[in-house]
Amino acid sequence: GRLLTASGAWARALPCPGAVTAQTLQPQLWPGERAMLAARSLQRSVTRLAELVAQARRRAVLMREQLGHLRSSARAPQVWILLAGFAPLGLDQITWAFGISRRGTYAIGDALVAARMARRETVKGKALLVVEEPGRDGQPASLDQATALPHAALAEFDAAMGEIDRLLAGSSGHP
Repeated sequence: GRLLTASGAWARALPCPGAVTAQTLQPQLWPGERAMLAARSLQRSVTRLAELVAQARRRAVLMREQLGHLRSSARAPQVWILLAGFAPLGLDQITWAFGISRRGTYAIGDALVAARMARRETVKGKALLVVEEPGRDGQPASLDQATALPHAALAEFDAAMGEIDRLLAGSSGHP
């Protein structure tokens, strides 16, 4: 997993490196030592899986925020999930994987670039779509923001509250 990730062929290392090690198979281990080593390996694996779940939740919030305005049949969220989960994709790969036209790949790329969720790169003459990992204003989205209202709804609410404040100020005789 590390080799594939380091070479750029895979975006993520395997989720549980070190879950099973040759160290626990050594014959000279003391009676409880093997169980301790296995427990440490299991703890590292569980911690890594919990981190992956938290990351998936942040990505779901981000995707809902950035791409929630698109039609339910839009392919941009699916393409972003594939980009984020594996590696950069070329336009031909996106065309083949999702059964869309070349023009459709440009529309998907435009939507992802506009949402700052992907960027276009050219490597050895091939156009690639590469995932970006943005959060709000460069900050990662937090789990407690998972139920937050979309930016448009908050802006509408602020405008309505401003209008109420203006009306109240006018009715009380204050400028």
